[in-house]
Amino acid sequence: MNKKTHWLRSQLHGPALLALGTLWTSCGPATLDEPQHGELGTSESAATVDHRPFTVMTYNVRQVNADDTGSYTWTQRSPNVIKLIAARNPDIFGVQEASATVIQNDLITAFQANYDYYKPPNGSPKMIFYRRSRFQLAAGTDVQGYFSIANPYTSGTCFENAKGRTASWIKLDDKLSGRQYFLVNSHPAHSGSCGLAREKNAEQIRAVITEKAAGRSVVVFGDFNSDPQHPSWAGDDSISLLETGGSPTLFRSARHTGETTASTATYNSSWKSASTSYTRLDYIFVSGGDMTTSDQLIDTSTYSGITPSDHFAVMATVRPAMFQAGSTTDTQGNGSSASTRLYFADVTGDGCADKISWNPTLAGGATQVFRSNCNGTFAAGVVNDNGTSASSGTSFYFADVDGDACADKIYWNPTFDTGHTRVYLSNCDGTFRWSNSNENGGSESSATTFYFADLTGDKCADKVYWNPTFDSGRARIYLSNCDGTFAWSNTNTDAGSSQNSDAHFYFADVTGDGKADKIVWDPAADSGRTRVYASNGNGAFTFLTAHTGGTSGNAETRLYFTDINGDGHADKLFWRPDYREGRIQVYLGSATGFSGGPLMDNTGYSQSANTQYFFADLDGSGAADKVYWNYGAGDGGSRAYLSRY
Repeated sequence: MNKKTHWLRSQLHGPALLALGTLWTSCGPATLDEPQHGELGTSESAATVDHRPFTVMTYNVRQVNADDTGSYTWTQRSPNVIKLIAARNPDIFGVQEASATVIQNDLITAFQANYDYYKPPNGSPKMIFYRRSRFQLAAGTDVQGYFSIANPYTSGTCFENAKGRTASWIKLDDKLSGRQYFLVNSHPAHSGSCGLAREKNAEQIRAVITEKAAGRSVVVFGDFNSDPQHPSWAGDDSISLLETGGSPTLFRSARHTGETTASTATYNSSWKSASTSYTRLDYIFVSGGDMTTSDQLIDTSTYSGITPSDHFAVMATVRPAMFQAGSTTDTQGNGSSASTRLYFADVTGDGCADKISWNPTLAGGATQVFRSNCNGTFAAGVVNDNGTSASSGTSFYFADVDGDACADKIYWNPTFDTGHTRVYLSNCDGTFRWSNSNENGGSESSATTFYFADLTGDKCADKVYWNPTFDSGRARIYLSNCDGTFAWSNTNTDAGSSQNSDAHFYFADVTGDGKADKIVWDPAADSGRTRVYASNGNGAFTFLTAHTGGTSGNAETRLYFTDINGDGHADKLFWRPDYREGRIQVYLGSATGFSGGPLMDNTGYSQSANTQYFFADLDGSGAADKVYWNYGAGDGGSRAYLSRY
């Protein structure tokens, strides 16, 4: 285990995990944002130390208002606002609309035992609270302040809405890691027609980051009164300006595709009367590079039948990103044709996955190997004359079936050689030699899918056969003889089967015992959950868990199972181009399954169905790296995003 991996495991099992755990122990209900092409230019800078996870909340607590009577008065709401914040136990939280002295005093009294705070000396302070045991105010002068948001209007409703608006900022140092942060809490003008005021706010936030942040990692939060995904609020570019209007690039903690819905709205339009107008106004942004968010939630808790404010509290965990923001591009073997197939596997045995390309219409149907340079780039190609195919019906698989640490080539075409799988053993130099035509486990049905993974822990990949129309959709196991041949083992009798052609099987080591487990996802079964069956080490499996996070009943969803942080447990990655604006959501793996809340991956995102992702260890770090490829985009090159672990 490398040093980074040891660090990550220690952090996620230490105090930071306790903070994460508070997201799921509150007595009130919460709406969790479930998972759903871009090159990110943010570089890794700021401090040399890494992040340790911490939680951030933004909450518009609603000002004292003469129209609020009975249960809606601040006197009645105050205990429940405090109860909600305390239940979520954030490490940092910012409030808006705390202009009344009574609100300020109530919050300070409730939290001053554990939190220090900054209350700007103005009539509408954007207060920022931070846990005293975790953070401290930066040393020196000019470490906290506020600015008035310029009012671009001279009269009318928007002038009144934009009048007296402010934002606050503060510099904090993490006592646990030494990492330095720059935080901004803002609340610009409301009303859908007052977008110019919100754009001015975004410009000023960008300016203060440039002037004051000085290399610190940036967290921006607040009620931004803007929803670019609300049909009637078009023309307001403030959210886009916050994200892309300067350096560093900022990313929302949570995203959704399409119009805002009841489950993604942060403003409670039904606070006093029924409403179906849904808007997302409250956001948390973090600077990209080596930082991202996870466990995003919108707290919809009610007390005595109402929420404590007309806004919901929004929360996320700020944590290290999984992949480096910058990418390397390789155009070898790609082509610009949908007929091209790419594979990534270590065929040379140096610990770094190589790039393999095949197009049945090129080079006589030969596969080409581009040896890894162990940095995300690849050397000139080696043409394989053995095992060529000019048929688009051929499938190739690359897996180490003989245990020499070099991935071998397996060829299968249901219309050729009576559907036998044909094995070409690796010469560990990018070429392969003929071995045999497997008589065990062949298929002449195009509905069959083969998988090759080490189910027993002997370092030799075994063969799995699945056909939804055969043997009641059960997986059939052929154990490797470690010489390129396979022996019949068993038909799985566990519940991990499917007769649905849209179902998918995956084989990856989730439990960390060195043996690939079986994961089954059937969008039409078990509410779209992924079910994990732990390997028994003999080709049979025992049910372990059904993952309730990242569920999907949409057959277009793509799931990947691979160890992206090098801790020995396969992680679950969820992607669909029309979900979460094409961002991959990561659920970290453990001996008992996958984490409940997703981690947002902002690198190499895509909203194109033609995009393909591959995960393999390209640099020999022990963690899987990400490869993005879209044959129809740009130069058709594959882009590698290396794991940060």
